[in-house]
Amino acid sequence: MSIKKVCCVIGVGKGIGFGVAEKFAKEGFSVALVSRNKEKLEPFVQTIQKKFGDTGSFAVEMDATNAESVEKGFKEIRSKINGRPIDVLIYNASASFKAVSVEKTDVNDFQNAWKASCLGAFLTSQQVLSEMYGQQNGTIIFTGATASLRGGASFGLFASSKFALRGFAQSLARESYPKGVHVSHVIIDGYVDINRDYSSRPKENWIDPDAIASTYFSLYSQDKSAWTHEIDIRPHTEKW
Repeated sequence: MSIKKVCCVIGVGKGIGFGVAEKFAKEGFSVALVSRNKEKLEPFVQTIQKKFGDTGSFAVEMDATNAESVEKGFKEIRSKINGRPIDVLIYNASASFKAVSVEKTDVNDFQNAWKASCLGAFLTSQQVLSEMYGQQNGTIIFTGATASLRGGASFGLFASSKFALRGFAQSLARESYPKGVHVSHVIIDGYVDINRDYSSRPKENWIDPDAIASTYFSLYSQDKSAWTHEIDIRPHTEKW
């Protein structure tokens, strides 16, 4: 199958990651589904193949917080797409949502949260910027959270990492817009409906990951005369 466009999704799992991968595959993209565990990705690739046929989508194992792993992973991606440029990079990796007081926060957990949210975004962005700048075209989307805007009690670990990602996204956008590359930061303000279990919370209080994916694709589809850098997403029942 000839590859027309390529989307790389970093941090694929149930919820946003797979929702976005599935949406771009549906729209005709070859999608590189990336996470630290390749075995867990294979069912997602199989689902895409069953739904949409041979889109050219594939799984790649990569630790986005490790420079050598990132370099190796993108080398594998490029070998599979036959030299085609990567048109879209979605950075959805993040540390686990962990509530713990600053007093009891482990220093390694604190460092790892920043690595997962921000260092990985930096390392993976570096891999695609040169070719995007060369074409004066491309899209990079980062997944943020409520914690990107405000740090709640017991969420210093998570909020500090998401604040860092937001600052990085803003700086990168200001560098990249004049070079034709669209950089967006999406604030997910609410709980994402991963397990479709409404026993503890009504359905209308969850964010549908497929709806999130549609928003990501709409950001990619925007005309250069009307780009959005930051957008927030929440269910209509969410208090904000």
